[in-house]
Amino acid sequence: MLHNLSLSVPKGSIHGIIGKSGAGKTTLIRIAGLLEKPDSGSVWYEGIPSPVHLLRGRELLEARRKAGFVFQGFNLFASRTAAENVAFPLEAAGWPRPKIRGRVEELLELVGLGDKADRPSMHLSGGEKQRVAIARALANHPAILFSDEATSALDPETTRSVLDLIRALRQMLGLTVVMVTHQMEVVRRICDTVSVIEGGHIVEQGLVSEVFTAPRSDAARAFLMEYRDE
Repeated sequence: MLHNLSLSVPKGSIHGIIGKSGAGKTTLIRIAGLLEKPDSGSVWYEGIPSPVHLLRGRELLEARRKAGFVFQGFNLFASRTAAENVAFPLEAAGWPRPKIRGRVEELLELVGLGDKADRPSMHLSGGEKQRVAIARALANHPAILFSDEATSALDPETTRSVLDLIRALRQMLGLTVVMVTHQMEVVRRICDTVSVIEGGHIVEQGLVSEVFTAPRSDAARAFLMEYRDE
């Protein structure tokens, strides 16, 4: 449940949303990414003149394609290869087969898996699965990449590798990235700005450097204490 919450993410930035389990992080990005509708308030995307959560039909579908999602559990089809998983949203969008093939090859090269196209997803490592998931999220040329605890199931070295990839993709593709996490290391490594959410409220937000050096909220101070004790 979210309460009286306002968030604006500048184009081209990487914004972190941090909070404990149940704080409202996932609800917030599901509403922002048009997977759920807000009971009140509005959701706006740059370049669309009306609130996107009020759109219907083809207009809503086109707005949803502006957002790509990456999840903790990868959500890959076990029976499909890496290439077939990346192709899925393009097939659903009605792309012609030759165009799908070219786009899939491009995306797998982009995430460093050009040589794994024909490998079944069940035989990929956790880091490789997340790279496939990132490629799939980028298939329809989204403007915004939403990451919901995308590195929580990965070991520290793989986490750093995936975060470095997301940062490079932001630069190459001009993406805006919104990352939900409970890991302060993720925020420190990749985010420009951060919001701290507690009980459905944003209790603090600002530059990562400012929040890390001079936290104003009890929630931010608690996270920093846990991070420094690790």
